[in-house]
Amino acid sequence: MPKLLILGDIHAEGRALLASRPDMQFEIVASPSEVDVRNGMRDAEAVILRKADLRADTIGLASRLRMISRHGVGLDNIDMDAATARGIPVSVVGDASSSSVAEHAMLLMLAAARRLHAAERLARTTDPGTRADFIDRRNHLGMSDLAGKCVLIVGFGRIGRGVAKRCAAFEMSVIVADPFATTDAYRHVVDFNSALPEADVVVLCLPAAAQASPLIGAGELARFKSGAILVNVARGSLVDEQALADALRSGHLRNAATDVWAHLPPALDHPFRAFEDMVLTPHCAPLTEECMARVAVLSVRNVLDYFDGRLDRRFVVNPEVLG
Repeated sequence: MPKLLILGDIHAEGRALLASRPDMQFEIVASPSEVDVRNGMRDAEAVILRKADLRADTIGLASRLRMISRHGVGLDNIDMDAATARGIPVSVVGDASSSSVAEHAMLLMLAAARRLHAAERLARTTDPGTRADFIDRRNHLGMSDLAGKCVLIVGFGRIGRGVAKRCAAFEMSVIVADPFATTDAYRHVVDFNSALPEADVVVLCLPAAAQASPLIGAGELARFKSGAILVNVARGSLVDEQALADALRSGHLRNAATDVWAHLPPALDHPFRAFEDMVLTPHCAPLTEECMARVAVLSVRNVLDYFDGRLDRRFVVNPEVLG
């Protein structure tokens, strides 16, 4: 009977699917420590990875490991070289979280453009007796429409395509930047830098890459259109956080919004905390009830399909190990 180790709790629908398969033995470690991971991996034949890191030394300990199923799509917590060298397929959940993250990108974009935090503070805190001051402040919130604006979407994978479709529905002019993808539906550029000066909104939707410096640093921010908005639903490491804070402080950028961070939780003295109107969320874009159910079911389904001999190659990020 194959043993499945689940690192991090999963939605009840995923657990129910596992419970329907008496031929699978599984263990859930809701909040795994490094010791839990190393001990559990010694006899696991498959892993569903939500929390924890699988580095080369940990994978090396797992002599029985045959398959890794990612509870999500990010791979920055897996040593892919080590898994591939061992012939271990690594699967992701495909489109299961894409629509939820794309929706969240629109939430961030709208909140940043409409200065939602400033509007809410005014509605919640103003003394109702000061009507003239209230009206004056309301009339000078400095909100902006999305319709008619130009959005540059950096990364045209599943999430980027979802954001592009939604931005088009908001009557925005859409530019997509991706050296590995093409599209006839929107204007396409290979190098995002070429489109920075004309974009009113820049949305990062690409995976983190092994690189010496962030994708968006002081130099790139200087090329942004004055008054632009930056939205990041990709990876925190893609942006030089201090450089972004400097661009906001100088007024070169109108606003910014992020769901991702270099480190979570952010430090109390994190530079983003100084900006009351910056829209900040704690890497929760895919954490809707519906998305968590989809992700759990598909991450479990990938494991079951592997042992049933029918794993869908479309969900495998290193298909060369399948032969």
